[in-house]
Amino acid sequence: MKILTLLLITLSTTLTIAQKQEKLIIGSWFPLTVSDRGIGEGLTFDSEGKVVSSMGAFLAITYKMDGDSLIMIMQDAGEVRQKAVIHDTIMILSGRGSESKLIRVAGNAKDGIVGVWTGKHMTGAMQTLYFRASGDQYMIIEMQSQDDLYELSGDKLTINGRATVNFSWSVNEDRLILTPTDNTEPRTFIRLK
Repeated sequence: MKILTLLLITLSTTLTIAQKQEKLIIGSWFPLTVSDRGIGEGLTFDSEGKVVSSMGAFLAITYKMDGDSLIMIMQDAGEVRQKAVIHDTIMILSGRGSESKLIRVAGNAKDGIVGVWTGKHMTGAMQTLYFRASGDQYMIIEMQSQDDLYELSGDKLTINGRATVNFSWSVNEDRLILTPTDNTEPRTFIRLK
């Protein structure tokens, strides 16, 4: 009887650990692995087995505020300065002869620019900007998206869409690493939410 009880406790603990591990993938993930032109694929996993793949332009940079100036620091292009006027849920960015209006979709007005903003990019496409208190900024210009299904089995991830794709996966703090089972380069993502 003691062995059966111990076996049930062990099985229950193992299932609980596996369930907690699988919950780590749920959320929106920004690709840190993109083409030279910034084209990549972001992923959003839900708890019901659905994944949305978003193709588009993804730019990860740092920023700082200097009064009403937003200074975006780009790794290979230096600094870009724009005037940023923030009124609660609206931000107007202007500079270089253009102006864009963004709407706050997440965050608190008392935090200034920190939060999530959306609006039209100068290309006419919709953009989403994530400003973190750390000074990290993530910009997404989504071109297309696709809804698929996913399955997890331990450290194995299968995405079933137009084709079936298999990965090994792991989450370390706020980073998701997907390694295709065909041994091509791993893809790294950072958690947005």
